[in-house]
Parts: sequence; C-alpha cells; structure tokens
Amino acid sequence: MHKYFIVNISRHDFSVMPFYFLFLHKTPFYFDKRLFFPKFALINKSIMQKFIYLICLLLSVIYTRSEAQIFQYIGIADGLSSRRVLSIQQGEYDYIWILTHKGIDRYNGKQFTHYPLIKNGAVVNCFPNLNILKTDREKKLWEIGKDGLVFNLNEARDSFQLVFDLHEQYPETQKRPITCIYLDEEKNIWFCTEGYQYIYNGDTQKTRKISHKIPGKVTCITQAKGNNYFISTEQTLYSATLNNGELTNVRKIDISNINIIDYIYYHKPTNKLIINALLDKLFIYTPESGELTDLGKHLKDIGVNTITPNRKNLDEVFIATDGDGVYKLDVKKKELSHFLKEDNESFNKMNGSIIKDIYMDQNNRIWNVIYPIGITIYSEKYPEYQWFKHASNSSNTLSNDCINGIMEDSEGDIWYATCNGISCYDTSEKKWKSYCTEKELPQYENHIFLSVCEIRPGIILAGGYMSGIFRIDKKAGTTTFHQQGKSQARETPDKYIRGLIKDKNEVIWSGGFYSLKSFDTRTQEKQEYSSSYPITYLLERNENSFWVGTIQGLYVFDKTKRQLYPYMEKEDFGCINAIYNTPDLKKTYVGTYGNGLFIIDNQTNEITHCMANNSGLQTNNIYSIVPDKNGNLFLGTENGLSFYNQKEQTFTNWTREQGLQGANFNPTAGIHTRNGQLIFGSNEGVIILPDSLELPSSFSSHMVCSNLNIMYHPVHPMEKNSPLTKILDETNFIQLKYDQNTFSMDVSSINFDNPSSILYSWKLEGFYDQWTPPTSNGTIRYTNLSPGNYTLKVRSILLDNQQILEEREIQILVERPFWLTFWAFLIYALFIIGAAYAFLRYQIIKRERKTSEEKINFFTHAAHDIRTPLTMIKAPLSEIMEKESLSENGQKNIQLAMQSTENLAELANNLINFQKEELYSSQTIVTAHELNHYLSNYMHQFDSFARQKDITLSYESSFDSLDVWIDTSKMDSILRNLLSNALKYTPQGGRVSLKAESNKNTWTLFLSDTGIGMNKEDQKKLFKYLFRGYNTANQTTTGCGIGMLLTYRLIENHEGKISFTSTENVGTTFQLTFPIRSKNYQYKKEEKEGTDKVLTTEQETAGNITTDIQFTDSQTDEQAPLILVVEDNAPLRSFIIHSLSDTYQVEGAGNGQEALDFINERQPDLILSDIMMPVMDGKKMCQIVKSQMETSHIPIILLTALGDKEHILEGLEIKADQYLVKPFDVHILKATIRTLIENRKMLRNRFKSAVTALPEEAPAVELPTSLDDEFIQKVTELVKEGLGKNFNVDTLCASVNMSRTSFYNKIKALTGIAPAEFIRNIRMQEAALMLKSQRYTVAEVSDKMGFADPKYFTDTFKKFYGVPPSIYMKKN
Repeated sequence: MHKYFIVNISRHDFSVMPFYFLFLHKTPFYFDKRLFFPKFALINKSIMQKFIYLICLLLSVIYTRSEAQIFQYIGIADGLSSRRVLSIQQGEYDYIWILTHKGIDRYNGKQFTHYPLIKNGAVVNCFPNLNILKTDREKKLWEIGKDGLVFNLNEARDSFQLVFDLHEQYPETQKRPITCIYLDEEKNIWFCTEGYQYIYNGDTQKTRKISHKIPGKVTCITQAKGNNYFISTEQTLYSATLNNGELTNVRKIDISNINIIDYIYYHKPTNKLIINALLDKLFIYTPESGELTDLGKHLKDIGVNTITPNRKNLDEVFIATDGDGVYKLDVKKKELSHFLKEDNESFNKMNGSIIKDIYMDQNNRIWNVIYPIGITIYSEKYPEYQWFKHASNSSNTLSNDCINGIMEDSEGDIWYATCNGISCYDTSEKKWKSYCTEKELPQYENHIFLSVCEIRPGIILAGGYMSGIFRIDKKAGTTTFHQQGKSQARETPDKYIRGLIKDKNEVIWSGGFYSLKSFDTRTQEKQEYSSSYPITYLLERNENSFWVGTIQGLYVFDKTKRQLYPYMEKEDFGCINAIYNTPDLKKTYVGTYGNGLFIIDNQTNEITHCMANNSGLQTNNIYSIVPDKNGNLFLGTENGLSFYNQKEQTFTNWTREQGLQGANFNPTAGIHTRNGQLIFGSNEGVIILPDSLELPSSFSSHMVCSNLNIMYHPVHPMEKNSPLTKILDETNFIQLKYDQNTFSMDVSSINFDNPSSILYSWKLEGFYDQWTPPTSNGTIRYTNLSPGNYTLKVRSILLDNQQILEEREIQILVERPFWLTFWAFLIYALFIIGAAYAFLRYQIIKRERKTSEEKINFFTHAAHDIRTPLTMIKAPLSEIMEKESLSENGQKNIQLAMQSTENLAELANNLINFQKEELYSSQTIVTAHELNHYLSNYMHQFDSFARQKDITLSYESSFDSLDVWIDTSKMDSILRNLLSNALKYTPQGGRVSLKAESNKNTWTLFLSDTGIGMNKEDQKKLFKYLFRGYNTANQTTTGCGIGMLLTYRLIENHEGKISFTSTENVGTTFQLTFPIRSKNYQYKKEEKEGTDKVLTTEQETAGNITTDIQFTDSQTDEQAPLILVVEDNAPLRSFIIHSLSDTYQVEGAGNGQEALDFINERQPDLILSDIMMPVMDGKKMCQIVKSQMETSHIPIILLTALGDKEHILEGLEIKADQYLVKPFDVHILKATIRTLIENRKMLRNRFKSAVTALPEEAPAVELPTSLDDEFIQKVTELVKEGLGKNFNVDTLCASVNMSRTSFYNKIKALTGIAPAEFIRNIRMQEAALMLKSQRYTVAEVSDKMGFADPKYFTDTFKKFYGVPPSIYMKKN
C-alpha cells in the first residue's frame, strides 16, 4: 500500500485553509488555496520532513503587539501623481484636491484625476514651501505660488487656468523673491516681496500695489475680524486695516522677546493670535489685553507649516509641523499636546513627521500631507481594536501570526492553534505561553496545529496538521503525544484534525482527513466512522446529534443510531468553513467557501441562502461566525468582517478600506469570550474587539455626474454645439440634436468611507424602463436614440444592505430632425394637398390635352389619308392637262382644280407639321437678315392671292435698314399663319397692312386687317387648342384652329411677345415684339440670300431627269422590266399599274408581306411601295429585302404622305433608293423609275466590260449596296479558289448557300451575264494574269485553269481576248 503525504506548496507562511479534495482510494487530490489545505502535492516522507523543517525555519519571523488606530495611507500605488505632496483642500463638491510636485490631483475616495498646471504650453512644477492650494469662501480652488502665478479651477472647462502672473504685471518683481503668499476671505491674493506688497482680487481680477507698505520681509499674514489683518516679518508683528486696496492703521505690536516669527494664525472663536517663533517656542497673544502666553518648549526649533481648526471642538486647532508630526492646541485652555507622532516600529501608525499640510474634512477625517511619502488619513469613525502579532526577540509573544483555531479555557485564558505550535494567553497576568513549537518539540517535523479543545480543566488537546493530536497539561506545562485508547485494526491516522470537541457525555469527537472518531473518556471506548469527504468542522446540534461540516456538504451524525448522513442532500452547501447555533437552537448558520451563508430554520427546515449577489455580503467566502452580546453575528472573511443584524437581516462590512488591518481571516479562527471580547485569527495575527462593537451605519456619499461625451467626443459647457450651459453635475436638462443621439457619461461617488461598496444602477425612461443590475462601473452609455423625451435616473446603492444612498435624474430631449418636426409635417401636408391638387389638375389638363391630342391625331391621320386621294386627283388632272385638248374655259377649270389640290395639300401639311418637335423647340438657331428686305420678299408670295380677293396688301417701316437675328423657319411659319388668316378673313375690297418699328434692343411688327374681327369671349380663347371663332363657322374658308396655337408657341420660342386688339366686324391688329439679339439664341453664320430655300424632292428629281438622262420607249412587253407596286389603297394601286403598264411589266401587292411572298416566287427589277400599310409596312419590307443576299440588289422607291426631312432620312437609312412624297406627279414617278432602271443597266454594262476586259484594262465598278459588293467579292474569291478543280455553277451555289435560280437571278441582275459565263470570265482573267507574270508556260496555265486540252485553252483565250496566249505573254 502506497503512502502519501500532503504538503502546502502555495503559501510560504503555511497557513492552513479549508481543504477541497476528493480522496477515493489512490485518486490524486485537488486543493484550492482558500480551502482546508490550499494546494498540495504528493511527495515521499523523507523529502516532506526536510521541506517542513525548512518552512519552520522561515516561520521564525516575530512581530510586536500593537494597539490599533485607524489610519489609511495613500500613495503612488493608489493613483497619486507624485508622492511629493505639498498641499490639500476640499472643494465645493466634496472632492479632495491634492497639490503635488507634478500638478493637482482630484480624489473621490476611489479614483484620482490629474490636472496639470500649464503656462504657455509648458507644465508648471510645484515645490515645497513655494506653492499652496487654497479655497475661498465659496469653496472655489486657487493654486498660488511664490513664482507669482495664480491658477483657478475653471469648472466649465474642467481644468486649471492661469489667471494672474505677478512678474508679467509688475516686471520689477522678477528680481525680488516673493517671501509670503496669502488668500483672505475677500478673495484678495497677497504677494509680498521685501519692502513691497501686491494684491490681486479674484472677483474683480484687478491688481494693486500697496502704497503704504509694510517694511521688511513679510513672512506671514492672517486675517482677523472684518478687514483687519496681522502681518509679521521675521522680527516684528504688525496690525493693519485694508481699505480699498490700501493699508491703514498700521501699528507695530510690542513682542520684543520673540525671535524669527515663523507662522501666525488668528483663532476667531477665542479672538487670539497663535505665534510660532522658529528659534523659540509657541505663543498665544491676546490682542485686547496684549497678553503673550508661553506654551512651553514643545515646538522649540520646530517650524509650523499650517494650522487648521478642529471641526469637532472649535476651541482646538491642529498644528502641522515641519518635523514633529501633528500637535493639538486647545486655544481656550492654552493646552498643547502631541496628537499624531511618527511611529515606525508599530503597524497602522503615523508614518512621518514632516507635515506640509493638514486638513479636517466635513466628516472629521484628518488628512495629513507627509513629505515626501504621500497622504495619511486619520479617522476615529471606526472603533479601536487590539492587534496581536508575533513579537521579535521576545518569549512573551504569540508564537506565529497564522492563526488556525482559537479556544477559551475554563479559566478564561485564550488558546491559539498556529502554524508554529500552540500559544496560550493568560488574561489575568497578560502573559504568553507557547507549546508544541519548533523550539519546544524539535523531534517532530510538523508544528502546524488546526484545532484546540479543553477536555477537562487544565487539560488541552491540540489537533495537528499532520502530526496527530497532542495533550497539553496547563498546570504542569508539559506536552505529550496523545493516543486515544488502544489502536484498532485498520485504524486511519489522525491527520488534519479540523474538528475537535467534547460533548456533554464526556465523549471526545475528532474529525480529520479520513474519518470521524469518538473516544468515551469514561468507558475508554473508541469508535471510528468513515466519512465520504474530509471533515472541516464539528458542532453539537442537540443532545442526540451534532453537525459535521465537510469539504463537500453538511452532514448530521446521529449518536443513537451511530450514523453519519447528509443534511438536505438536494441542497448544495459546498465546502463548510464554520457552523453556529443560536442559544435557543432555533437557527443554525453555516459559513461556506464560495457559496455564501446558509441560515437554517431548525423548526421548519427552511433554508435562507445569502450570497454577494442577493445580499450585502461582499464575498461568498465565510470563514468564521461569532456572535456579539446582542446576538448579532460577525462573519470573518478574507477581506474583513461582515456584521449581520439578525433583526433587520442586513449586512455591514468593515474592511481594510475602512482601516481594519490584518483582515484576511482564517477558517474556524473566531470566538466570543466570556469577558466580552470578539477574537478573530488571521494570517497577520489576532484581532480583538469588544462585543459591544457597533459599526457605523451612516456614510457620507455624494453622487457626481461628469465626463459627458457626445458621439464619442467630450463636450464642455458653452462650447460650440455643446448642449451644456453649466457643468454636467449641475445640469437637470440636456437637449441633444438629432445627430447627437449617442452619448455617455460617468457617474461616481465622493465617498471616503467605503467607496468600493458603492454600486450604481440606472434606467432611461422612454427607452427601457427597467433598472440595470447594480454595478461598480459607473459609465452610462446609450447609442442611436430615437428622437423624443427621456428621463435618465441614476441610483447609488450601498453594497452592504442594498440601501439606496442617492437618486438623481436628468431630462434628456433628442430633437427631431427638421424633416420630422411639426413644421415639416405641416409642409408635408401642404405639399401633399398641393400635390393632390396638382395631380387632379394634371389629370383634368391631361384629359383635356388627351382630347385635344386625339383630335390632333385624328386630323394628322386624316391629313395623311387625304394625301392618297389627293394623289388620285392630282395625277389624273396632270394627265388631262398634258394629253387632252381642252377649251380655254376647260383649262381654267383644270387649273382651278389643280390650285385647290395644292391648297388642300398645304392644309394637310399644316395638320401634320403641328406635332413636329422642331417647330416649337426651345432651340432657336438664328442668322442675320436685313429686316426690310426679309419682310418685303416674304410678302411677295401673297400678292397674287390678295389680288384675286381684291385686298390691298401693304408694307411699311420706320427705318431705312435694320439688321436682326431671326430663325427663318420659325419666323416663316409665324408670318404665314398670321398673313394667311388676315387674308382669309378679310372680305373683298378690304385692307391688310404690315408695319415694322424698332428701338434700341427690340423690333416690333404691327399686322392689321379690316376683317371680321372677334368678340370678347373668343379673344380669351384665341391661343387655346383647336379654337375657331364662332363667326368663322359660316365662312367658306376652311380651318381647324391649329395655326394660332402653333404661332403662339413659335413666338414664345423666339423669345417674342404677341398681343392683339380686335373689334367684331371692324378688324384685328396683332403686335409682335422680338429681341434684335439674345444670349439664348444659337448663332449661325449668315447665309447668302437665295440659299435659304431648299428644293423639294420632286424639283430635284425633275431636274435630274431633264438634264442628265435621255429615255427610249422601244422596249417590248416581254423584255420590259418587271415592277412590283405595293400599295394598300386599291384605286391608287390600280391607277399606278395602269399608268406604268404601257412601258413596264407591272404587278401589284396589297402590303409588305404579300410583296415578300411575290419576291420569293419571282424577283422584280424594281419595287414601288407605300410606307403606311397594314400587316407589314413599307419600311419593314424594305429592311428585309435589303438585308437578304438574294434580294439586296433590287431598287426600291418609297411613297409616303410624311414628307418632312426626318421621315425622308429615315427611309434612306433603311437603304431605300428613292423617296417620293404624296401627292406626286405621275411624270416625276415615271422619270424616277426610268432613272433607277437605266442606272442599274449602266452598272451591269460596266461590270460586264470589267470581267471581260484584259486585267490591265478592267475598270473599277462600285455596286449599289455594300451587301452586293460583298456578294460579288465572295463569289469571285470562290471562283478563284476553285480554278483547276471540278468547279461549276452548282458547286458555287452550294458555297454561297443559294438556290440555282436565286443565284442566277442575282448574278444576272448585278453583272448582266449568266453564272457559267461569269466563271469563264474569271478564269480568263486569272489566266491572263499568270501569263503576264511569265512564270508559267501556256500548258501550265491551261492545266491550272482546269482545261484538259491546252489547244482548247488556246482557242478559248484567243476568242476571249483576240490574241493567242503565247503572243499575249510575249507582249507583256
């Protein structure tokens, strides 16, 4: 069987804690350092013995007994910027402000905030006796230095600002050392140099040099009552009065026996002046009587740095000295005593003697500035306690600081189980006696003891860590190893005895690592009971049972049944450290490791579980439970004591933070003695408290809000875009812009009692109405808040009892963006109403416009349809005028009919052109014209019409010549409509006049007539859609009401204005005004007169016919070209077929699809097609014909009623050969057809000549379309590639994917020769080229050209070119 020994390897002091392990057979153990055994390792016995011996040597450090006082030390480790502290004050918000060598620190009890002092961008350092920190009557902070600088806290900027520089204001002081600085109650800051005094007032920011000065080097100033002052030099004391910045009533006080005055202080409650003489002593001077009292030699040769009043007793002051600590002076009684003196041999004592400054805060703490150590705080708020520690080099001392168990014996003496034996303190003789120490029992390797128990008066049993149980005879002073009864078979050793008690039946019970043992002292019977887990605590429960605490749960041992069973097995108690029964046994308290405190109601078996997260416990590790005299409990933890009030069920904590030193208490080390003491053992000695101890329940805590950040940037009051007008802590309402909806702030508490016990909780009403879980982190942050009103509520909560210390709230308004404000919604509503109105109005106008457009479209289509019957009228009339012999009267009638046809065509043009965008486009392209010349020329075309109606037409102008810029297309339309209307509606014998005038920038036309005029109602509608006056209804003149609307638009686009006056049956006068030039015009180079007009398609075509081409009509019907007429209008189609049938073969088709079907069966020589047709229009048909290789060569003429330039260009872009506008003249149609056919014929002749001529004589031929040219090139290449092979027409047709018929028609149409002849011609040309190169013989060329017989080749070549191959080769 293997043996294992367990040794602490994690703590050098070998403190014994509750253990946490599982020891099942040979299973390795796991221990936590805060448990029964901190952490252990398994080693063999010999190594263990050496290790324990070494540890015992280390434990021989000894300490002294100390009488406790409550001190707290603050240094760099706590956050102080420098240990060289110079001055200290408390500001208006209860912060403690500390002046150090590096600047000023603000302290709230938990955190430091550093404020540098900056001058001209550089940090100003401070030095002892040169810089002080003071507060005025309003608690505002001032830093004053003997360097002449004054800094003041700017709360809005949260920084110290330089407000005064003596050397800059008074340059003469730069070479004079400042000997004294002082801040009085009126905010006057005094600067004294040798022989001169200066005053700067903090309120008015004005400075003054005192004219009635104090002679000598001023060392100190103190203010008495009102504006009276005491001023001292090294040898002299003065009294004076300050009036309006001047010293008056300066009086020297006779104190001749005082040498070198160091410090003076006026004590207002007693009206006495305290004087300290550096080379003498301390005095009290009574100004009324002149009495000077000597206070003895306590402060001889000791300088005084400052004197501050005692808030608890106004008759007393504290004196901070420069080397002898702090004194207390009762001014009234004139008693001086040493209050705080340096004690470096004791713990928790004054740690310095150079006190640069002293301050008593509002809660009576005394803040001592100890140079150069830091700050030491003295407080009497918490009770005093005794603190015993191991004393060095003394036998009358505690044997070791690590206390594991405590017991009071029958005589009232206290026994301590330590990590180096047992110590007994004789309470009557105040002496210590040690047992089982390393010195007493050197033969034993282990001297760590965990428990003690008195089995009878004077006989003590001590349970060891690994050494078993020892028996101590108190009277004899002897120690022996204790063996309880006879050893039994397979008995487990007595190791780690944590529980050791004697019950009422004189039975000794011991609980250790392995088992529970009992020994009956009366019968000497010994029993052992196995335990599943190591035992940590034993306590009687009642007469028949007792509690057994283990590392894994709470057990009960039934004495009658002799059975150990778990208590409340379902309850997870964890590791048990301590158990306590109330005297009435109604309740049991169980302290655990990591699981808090359990309160068991023994009557109902109900369990209350207190933990750190649901109660005021500051930790879940409860190591000891001790009652006070009132039945309340003190719980020992690793960080002080927790006081549990059973009645109120609240916790109050006392930790190191409140000055409880040695607060790391150990398990089971705590008792309540019979003489009224509470004793707790820790790793740092013994703490002894009175059982009447009352911990303070009231604390000073002031919650402060600071560090507002908006959109992750800090903001300060009065800054640009800052919502703050004063500091955040004084702000109750914050208004944020919509783009400032992310903010954070810090909330902290100014608390110098228990800052770590302050938690914070908050909620933002309007966002989330639940309080956040309490936390020590005081940063509040909200992001992306929606616009609206919010209330931020913040609480500070005391951890001990969950008491709400303070609650504050801030109203927060996140503004709506402009687009979400009331005015924005009002605008939206107005906009929606306006939009709805506009939409309805638009729908009405749209409906009206649609009606008008439908009318216009109807007229446009009607005009288009009119052109076809016009063609049917015009063409026969032309035939009659040309071929028929008519009388003079008949010719006049025919001419009148032709004129009417032209007028009707012009009316149709107006209807169609009304929708053309370019007529009323805002783009105005102008050219320069002389106005008289332009207008007189334009009016000539109306002369004949005016003569026919016997109307006088006249023109006059007020100038000889005027150059203007006009868009002739627009101006022509304007004048045409106005003049034609004037002539149409002026009766016979009337008058129409045009008058032109001009000024500097404009020219004006007046068009007057003596026509029918308009009534007033019609005048309002003149420029509306399709308007015609009612008085025109009976007129024989036709019209549709479009002209005036078009005229109005054109005038607007030309940046002109039109107005008119009209009287019914009298006449109308129009006034038109146009700018001579305009920046909005697009200027074009002036064109020559006579080039403004463009010939129509008919005129151009007719000119070409009469000048370029001569025609013959000798063709027979069988040889005549085939023309396909495609027209959906059957009468017009029949007329065209009839007109062309005497010259050509003519076929007809009703639409484009019928035409394509016809072409696929029989290819025509020319296609004449209308554009607008059902099923398939002429454009689509033209695109298909021109895009197919088989038909791309066929010429196409398009006929349309749309004769504007855009439609003509559109037709030509789809590769139409010609474009004729309806109504057309039959002669022009025939001439156009004849021209196209003759042109194609000439192309075929030229191509035929090219392919039959010698290569050097072949002309270049340009085919009609690129597709035809591509076709010929491809066929030629294929023929050349097939030379010398079995190449024929079928092979060629297959290569171009065409039928033989289609291919034949294509080649025949393009070249005028058959495909076989075409192939032969290519062969001959290639042969000629090869012969010309003289690289081949005739026979070789014959073979390459695919001729089987050279003789046949020679005959063919000679027949083709007229010379034999051999001769052709020689010539070239």
